[in-house]
Amino acid sequence: MGIYATALSQARLTEPPPEDDEGGEPDNVCSFVPCEDGPRLDSLEEGYYVTEGRCHSFQAGTTSGYCQWCDGLCEIADLHQPLGYSADERIPFSELINCGTFGGFGPITAAKLLGDFRKCEKVAKKYFRQKKDRRWMIQVYDDHLKALEIAADDGCFMVY
Repeated sequence: MGIYATALSQARLTEPPPEDDEGGEPDNVCSFVPCEDGPRLDSLEEGYYVTEGRCHSFQAGTTSGYCQWCDGLCEIADLHQPLGYSADERIPFSELINCGTFGGFGPITAAKLLGDFRKCEKVAKKYFRQKKDRRWMIQVYDDHLKALEIAADDGCFMVY
């Protein structure tokens, strides 16, 4: 079983859609629920969202692989702390790390995470390049960058 993520820009609440030909949701629709650690929906309600704007879906890895990737984010956040985050700011990636393997974010949280991903990008890519058999994590990082940019545009981001 794997972990997937979907981001929509300019998302608006809609009725549950009919399943597509493969038994899933259409590409421009996302079922949106809060993360397990608490609501990060920002101004959005739980439900189905549709966009006429941009969307990006990707496989973020197997469940264990995604958890290892999140462990890497924890280490990167520790490495990056002295490089410009003040003591009163939240730790980089904390919302995503604390979300676990299921849950969503609204545009405000997506924008905060996008800032974290951009600010830590060089450190993260160096970190993942140094990990044997973990270079695939750079692509997952890049996919998150793209998805969070989309979701920060009045949209939503969902890990499932």
